Amino acid sequence: YKTIASLRATFKTPFKGKSDAFVSGYLRNSEKLLNYVYANRGGNGNIASGDGFKYRGGGFLQNTGFDQLHKLSLATGVDFLEHPELLEDEYHAMLAACYYWQVNNLNRYADADNLDAISDIINIGRLTKTYGDANGFQERKAALIKFKKYFKK
Repeated sequence: YKTIASLRATFKTPFKGKSDAFVSGYLRNSEKLLNYVYANRGGNGNIASGDGFKYRGGGFLQNTGFDQLHKLSLATGVDFLEHPELLEDEYHAMLAACYYWQVNNLNRYADADNLDAISDIINIGRLTKTYGDANGFQERKAALIKFKKYFKK
């Protein structure tokens, strides 16, 4: 991230109420940033553990955090905790995405054409009351509209 505004837009909660001087300390430093924003979340340890960076979002759906990668490892037999970099290759990225989709029963929302619910669960981890509040929702919506013409009902 190169600007304070982009950091605040993407990571609203961790930087809420923080000064621009504080936020600027995380610009252009992915490791420091991710260790801060993902500390003590999703089974990750504290900032000093390095878990935030190690278990940062990976794969097509950005599987994030120790807990997600632990469950994914148990379900697939692939040790994503020891080798989170595997999520960078297409096979493992698709494996992780399919697992997440199935475990979260996202077909029910896809069948109902509810992109907002799918986006909420993937990006926020739960359904929200506000339409379109997940990061990247507008871009995802535009892509869906563009590619829907290739799918039959």
